[in-house]
Amino acid sequence: MSKEIDTSDTEETSTQRVKPRVMRPRYVAVGLVAAALTVSTTGCAAGSAQSELTLADASASQSSATAQSVGQGRKRGFGAGQGSMLGTEPAGTLTQEMETQLIFLASEEQLAHDLYVLAYETYGIQTFSNISRSETRHFTMANRVLDLYGLPSQTTMGAPGEFADAQLQAAYNMLAERVLTSAEEAAAVGVLVEKTDIADLQAAVDMALPDDVAGVLNNLLRASRQHLAAFQKLDQSTAPIKVKASATNGQSKIRVNVDPNSAASNYKVKVQKRVDGKWKTKKIRRTTGTKDTRTINVGAGSYRVKVPAQHGLEKAVSRTVQLIR
Repeated sequence: MSKEIDTSDTEETSTQRVKPRVMRPRYVAVGLVAAALTVSTTGCAAGSAQSELTLADASASQSSATAQSVGQGRKRGFGAGQGSMLGTEPAGTLTQEMETQLIFLASEEQLAHDLYVLAYETYGIQTFSNISRSETRHFTMANRVLDLYGLPSQTTMGAPGEFADAQLQAAYNMLAERVLTSAEEAAAVGVLVEKTDIADLQAAVDMALPDDVAGVLNNLLRASRQHLAAFQKLDQSTAPIKVKASATNGQSKIRVNVDPNSAASNYKVKVQKRVDGKWKTKKIRRTTGTKDTRTINVGAGSYRVKVPAQHGLEKAVSRTVQLIR
């Protein structure tokens, strides 16, 4: 018996760009670029010494020109959470080395957020969505510290994957390319980013920071270790669901192919159409046969196929397919 349209499964995908209010130093991205360049695009080398950023990476380019850094995400202001331990006045003073590292850390949180959002939008794996929301909070907390101590700070993130800083953009592009290779490689990027973040947070904590700053960073450090454990678990898990969607019959129908092929039963899939910037489920079907494929007739428009979590595997989302009639 056919199933009714699932109108409750609606996802907001539009993003409004919000410009940051200040300029951000160019050198904060250097370590991220180094990490992106020194890790193989095919291996999971995130555990090696080369994959970890150090303060030296950031401070080595302290003389670089300044440029505006623009991140990703919906508009957000400073919130509570770990940053709420900050008072209205600084608890001490910062050396120039401390200031450099704190600005660098804020930029790391922003780049991590961008990459995890990209991974979630590509593969639909919930781990990336959960941690990307956490990175938004971390970004806010790190920037509250900067603001309190009179350093360049941002109250919001901006457009998806767009950075005015050329080196930060290069780092994002290289790591994003790895993310788009496969779900397994996206998990490996998560491991790399979190190991990098942990190393830099620990380097900052070891600087004998003022108590208020040290308190915030120690909380961020604990959270990053949790993120690392989640990505390591994801990286070591069985192969995630992979779904391919393509136009067929003169671009009038969608051909769906889901892997790995399930011996137990076929997969439930949702055909979603983009309407007014949102993905709305139009049809729910099951794949057929031992190859788990299905051809589905729908009208003209932009579509994707979403496969809910099942058979012990994470959910997945196909790339967008354009149909015409």
